[in-house]
Amino acid sequence: MSIYKIVKGNSFKLHIEMQKAYISQNKQMLEDLDMTQVSNLRIELTDMFGDNIPLFVKPGQSPYIFCKQDGSKVVLSSKEVALTFPSTLDEGTYGIRISGKYNGNDFCSIERNLIAIVSHNSKTHIPLGIVEGEQGGLYNTKYWLELNSFDEADVDNTNVWLDASPSVIVYDGNEHTVKLSWTAKKQGQDVVPSSIKIIDGSNVIVPDDSAKSVEVKRTEVGNYAFHMLAVIDGKTFEATASVTIGAKAMYGASSAFTVDALDISKLQGSNATLVNQEITVTTTDEADTVWFVSDVPLRFIQANIEAELKETIKSGLYYYQSAPLVAGENTYTIKSK
Repeated sequence: MSIYKIVKGNSFKLHIEMQKAYISQNKQMLEDLDMTQVSNLRIELTDMFGDNIPLFVKPGQSPYIFCKQDGSKVVLSSKEVALTFPSTLDEGTYGIRISGKYNGNDFCSIERNLIAIVSHNSKTHIPLGIVEGEQGGLYNTKYWLELNSFDEADVDNTNVWLDASPSVIVYDGNEHTVKLSWTAKKQGQDVVPSSIKIIDGSNVIVPDDSAKSVEVKRTEVGNYAFHMLAVIDGKTFEATASVTIGAKAMYGASSAFTVDALDISKLQGSNATLVNQEITVTTTDEADTVWFVSDVPLRFIQANIEAELKETIKSGLYYYQSAPLVAGENTYTIKSK
């Protein structure tokens, strides 16, 4: 399943952010990669098998550029790089290969099933905001999509942000209050939107003109996304915030292959630690991936051998996923990391 599904005939720009993992015996952390410090940078389109496909660009132009929105200009950014895709891509599934040298070390990140070019609108899927790719261990990637180039779009340097606090809540059966607050800036100065709407599932919240925040209530386990539409000088700007309600530990089988696609409400939860427990998860032909979610780092043993589950850290929670498995029972002995 591809992250982005786009109808053939559309050109678009894919923005890419990278993070480097620092791992030691007692600490793990992710740090944004300064793209201006990357030498020999190459970003290439690949097919579903990871083989390179040349992009069609004008003579003398590179298929990738550093970019940052600054008025109507494209300027160097230390945090992101953008790749322009032509409208001539054939139907199929594509990925991205990013390579270069950072702080003297060669690196390579290959994202498969990132983009699917499809035949018609009913097959499309374009998630809002920044999405995380497959976790690569040493170098991880995030993406966001722009369907209009800076030359085509009527853009300015107005930005809006939506924040949810708390963003992670331990499930206890009680109702919890989440504060949604927002900020808007134009040319670096605070501005007040003429109108704001916050989309909460099927509910639309319209705050008072003087409000700077609203409160929402949540009780059940799940991932909740809130989308804000803010009108400034007649233009609509979007921002997204998310809240996760989960037990201290959750586990189960799912068809999801990324953290963003995982529906944790389908997992079994416990407010007791999983450490030193033996857990059996049953996979099916459809739900073929084992998932564990914990508020502490874990490691997993199968048949006295340490199992390789991919770890993702997001919003203070540790997510672990297996490779796709055949249908059946999978038993893990869980230890602290």
